[in-house]
Amino acid sequence: MNAPNRYELYVLEDGEKPVEVTEDTKIPNAATIKVVKQDHTLGNMLRAQLLSMPQVLFAGYKVPHPLHPYFIIKLQTDGTATPQDVLEQACTKLIGTMSSLEAKFKREFSFKDVEATGGAAAAEDPYGVGGAGGANMPDWESPEEIAKDAAAFDNFMYCLLGVYVYFQLFALIGTVIALNVTAIAIWTRKWHIVVPLVSAILGHWALLLHGTLVKATWNSGFGCIVTSNDVDFLIISFIYSMVFDFIVLCLTAYKLSSNSSRLASLIFKDGLIYFVVA
Repeated sequence: MNAPNRYELYVLEDGEKPVEVTEDTKIPNAATIKVVKQDHTLGNMLRAQLLSMPQVLFAGYKVPHPLHPYFIIKLQTDGTATPQDVLEQACTKLIGTMSSLEAKFKREFSFKDVEATGGAAAAEDPYGVGGAGGANMPDWESPEEIAKDAAAFDNFMYCLLGVYVYFQLFALIGTVIALNVTAIAIWTRKWHIVVPLVSAILGHWALLLHGTLVKATWNSGFGCIVTSNDVDFLIISFIYSMVFDFIVLCLTAYKLSSNSSRLASLIFKDGLIYFVVA
């Protein structure tokens, strides 16, 4: 038979060079590169990598004979780098690409334990969903997993509700500040009204900043459970807020009703009416 032994296709002989570079004497910045003990696999990848580089003007390869284990690359650059340097850069990038591909492949199939599942189990379950190799992959259709996902979704909705209430609280506080400043501004020269009003505002803010004393504990079966709260303080805060807001409403309405200017009308329409609705 004319076919060589298999080991002769990839094993270098004693003193045999794996790569031989011959500069072209007729074409500038060109060379002929002979790669020994390799075939179309490496030749095609090198050609594609070389053509993707901006310094390369031409790159092509050929296998002279299928029984001869080598291929030849014809390479020409634009002169900014020698063909040897460009070939070395192409090999470095190609090694990096193959290493990245290997890492991604191992990461995607790291959960699959071929030795534990055996050949038959691997054939029936190629992605390692079941058996010992699929221990890291949950069964999305199981009742336990559905219940777990439902609980996670409920917690997420509670978080969104908390964020919404948080921002609504800040909007309410901003409205209260604006109305208090408006009441002080329109009564700015009446100290017998401004001083008690400022004192009431400070008392109101003291109650708001103090907050309601609530104690809660976490129960794994029921979630967050309120164990105790200060109901009396909550009632006092509510009554004080309602009375204080009503006083601010009356003072603002009385002062604006006796003023016929456009500014007073604007404050009445944009502020007082909104205050009544709120």
